[in-house]
Amino acid sequence: MRLLTACGFLNRGHHLGIDNYFSSPELFFDLYDRGTTATGTVRANRKGLPKQAIKKKLRNNETAERRKGPLLCVVYKDGSKKPILLSTAVAGGFQPVAVRRGEQVQKPKVVVKYNNTMGGVDLSDARLYKYLSERRTLKWTLKVAFSIFGRAVLNSFILYQLNTTDAPQLCRLQYMHRVVQSLAGNYHPPKAVVRRRTLAEIQAANENFRVAPAQHPPGPAVLGVNHRMRKLAVGKRRDCVGGHDRRVRTSYECLGCNVGLCPECFADYHRT
Repeated sequence: MRLLTACGFLNRGHHLGIDNYFSSPELFFDLYDRGTTATGTVRANRKGLPKQAIKKKLRNNETAERRKGPLLCVVYKDGSKKPILLSTAVAGGFQPVAVRRGEQVQKPKVVVKYNNTMGGVDLSDARLYKYLSERRTLKWTLKVAFSIFGRAVLNSFILYQLNTTDAPQLCRLQYMHRVVQSLAGNYHPPKAVVRRRTLAEIQAANENFRVAPAQHPPGPAVLGVNHRMRKLAVGKRRDCVGGHDRRVRTSYECLGCNVGLCPECFADYHRT
């Protein structure tokens, strides 16, 4: 809202298409009070939505509509999907829409308005994700940063196409390479020297490893109820104390001795 106010887009009679990530009844009312209508989808957990319409069981191509002042809420059953749409620009009801082969079907007016409004946004996303260098990350801030940078490069490429008369023009991939080269300049990352360990170093590392000696007291009744093999949780492993020449990790342990043991070493370890 602050960004729209700063850019001077409010109180001019504009119409906005909003995705469900941003939309809410409160936002639509605020935009309407500032002379701006809007149409968009909304998530079912937003505050202020009519619960009776959301929870109502609908048949295919059936709607449930509720209105509060200028805001219209429409729940639409479209196959397996059940989108919720808000609008301050259209009335309720259906209208005919031409589909393939010249046929006409009845669609809610708010759905038609939303599809016409979001067409430009979908086209922009389609062009953006063609070359977007986005990666899966646990931090959402990095994903937002990649998206903002990608949109900035895409917008600059569109301006380049509109304002450049040189022939032939650069394609988008070539343009992105030029942008990366201009940002990188003369910087060259240092080459990391990776050296593989020799066989002697590996053998020395195994010889330096000392397995904990067996601490189990001998006796005829050592394999009682408390001394049984237990499998560890997924991803958990322990060092086997069965007397291996090198380090061996195992997914089993003795419940009574509280030491890691391979299934093959369990009987020998408890043998008197």
